[in-house]
Amino acid sequence: MYMSQRERDIELVKEMFYFAPVVYTGRNSKLQNVFDYSGKHYIENYRKCKSNMSAAEFRDLMSHMEIEKLTTNYYALRVRKNYYFEW
Repeated sequence: MYMSQRERDIELVKEMFYFAPVVYTGRNSKLQNVFDYSGKHYIENYRKCKSNMSAAEFRDLMSHMEIEKLTTNYYALRVRKNYYFEW
């Protein structure tokens, strides 16, 4: 069965991120919540097609998945440790 790029991105989001209902304000970058720019970089890195993603495309994906922002910048998501990388 053929999956669209959006369906593959949804699967990546479910696999790579976990729900975090509070914005982390400490200095440990591994615990920071995802925002448009960082989220798109994580997905780009793990996409099988290695194509680019715009921040607007990431925002559209978040709204499609009904994932709300906690603040004006951060989503209620954090990266799982095995997917974290310095970018």
